Amino acid sequence: MNAATDDEREEADSQFEKDDRRELREALHDIRNHLNAILGLVSMILLQSRDESVLRYRPLVEEQSEQLRHLIANMEKPNKPGGATRPHTPPVDAPRFVPALVDLYAPYAAEYGMRLKFRVEPGIQRLPVDGRALHRLLSNLLVNAIKHSQASLVVLRAGPLDPARPQAGARFTVVDDGVGIEAPARQVIGRVLAGEQQIAGEYDRSGLGIVARLARQLGALVEIDSEPDDGTTVTVAVPALRIEPLQRAA
Repeated sequence: MNAATDDEREEADSQFEKDDRRELREALHDIRNHLNAILGLVSMILLQSRDESVLRYRPLVEEQSEQLRHLIANMEKPNKPGGATRPHTPPVDAPRFVPALVDLYAPYAAEYGMRLKFRVEPGIQRLPVDGRALHRLLSNLLVNAIKHSQASLVVLRAGPLDPARPQAGARFTVVDDGVGIEAPARQVIGRVLAGEQQIAGEYDRSGLGIVARLARQLGALVEIDSEPDDGTTVTVAVPALRIEPLQRAA
């Protein structure tokens, strides 16, 4: 009797999982349909506009469209044994990448009454890293600063990891002049960003868990420096990946 009950329970659990996966697939399908419709309307508006200040947003919309479609496609894929493989992406061109990222979130920052600026130091080189992962990581840091810092100014800086060896990688810094973070919270956030502690419930809406995971994926080191009423600085040190040459078949 107990065995039959256990079998029935396992079968019910399996059916629930199947139903959940089906509902997720259907929801993602609907999201893609709505996304395509919205992006089509935005593209039409941008195409019809003759305002140069508006037209410069077109490539940003196209890039974000591709990011969203990529995320949806990844969510639809079943988990495969062996883990995910690192996607092939072109090198990140920081002098173009950083201003585009700031342009993307500047209107959002303006809704919070703050300015969003950037600074690219000389000597930074193209980075052979996963551009999508880096984009997501820095996006989460920027949005977190915009939503929670109560700052008047947020700056995204980019420069070489080691000025004496520009090919070694890059350092990205998000600096705000906001309210800062108290020591206990700062210590918890620091451990989360370092991958030493799982994300806690009170921080689960800030994207810090995502930042920590993406940092591990990039082999990056993330550090936070903040004092109450003295703003916050988050630094991301991204080493250049070693790209091994393909071996020719014998």
